Amino acid sequence: MNIQFIIEASEKSGLGRVRRSIALAAALQKEGAAVQIVAPFSQTACRMILAYKIPMMQTVSPSSEMTIVDAGPEYQLSLYDKLPQQMKLVVIDDIANCRLMPDIIINPNIYAQQLDYSYLGNPRLLGGPKYHLVEKEFFAVGSEKKDIDILISFGGSAVEEYIQQIAIALEPYSQDYSIRIASPKALRPTLTRSLQTEINQEMSALLKRSKVYLGGAGATVLEALAANCQLVVTRVAEDQKMNTLALRAQEISVCDLFDPSILTEMAIDAINNPRHYSIKLINSAIYRTARALLS
Repeated sequence: MNIQFIIEASEKSGLGRVRRSIALAAALQKEGAAVQIVAPFSQTACRMILAYKIPMMQTVSPSSEMTIVDAGPEYQLSLYDKLPQQMKLVVIDDIANCRLMPDIIINPNIYAQQLDYSYLGNPRLLGGPKYHLVEKEFFAVGSEKKDIDILISFGGSAVEEYIQQIAIALEPYSQDYSIRIASPKALRPTLTRSLQTEINQEMSALLKRSKVYLGGAGATVLEALAANCQLVVTRVAEDQKMNTLALRAQEISVCDLFDPSILTEMAIDAINNPRHYSIKLINSAIYRTARALLS
């Protein structure tokens, strides 16, 4: 089967979408599909795709048998006139705000099965963590050295907005704990204070080295769970509200609104009093997702 991916990504946002779409594309390739990705408007995203040797193209292909869209609602609306009607359409809808009329929806969040997609014509739902889109490199095997106590990551879209405040709150603890900031770009010292920044590093490696993930309640949450991190998450976008509610129900440390003081307290507590989460991800589940799309 010929499959094309359309990913919304820029230099400021969407790298989580890129990572999970690459993971799914690689799984589909191993299941025998021919995969291409429509080049996103981001040099960083293109470098990530090229590293996996997945072909890219400049425009949407009318001859693909399946199109997989991973994009926000406004970008989805812009695709209405570009997608041939005869091809099978799949939407990765982790924010529960699909604007297209897909044949299949992938929503790996833990609340996915509670959603009502009947307004879209009852598409087939691949929902919940058993259909996760986390690549195998994120999964801890138990022998990793956890030499980072707290890894801070708010994604490309929120780096400068939140990093300075959380860095100020955590700086007094930097002598006793190893604290790192993950960022796709270099940050001004006035933002990071005395904390060390990991610039454009592989998130899989950073998470597997980290005891605590402190960041937004987006796509990185499942990656951090796979890497056996403690989670301290906050809502940094309105579309993360449902996920924060579901995560709290799983006894994960959640701060509804960004508050650096509360997040700092939660992170220090998570280091000293780790929790055992009921959510378990299976390494091979992404191949279940790929096979379900091809069946």
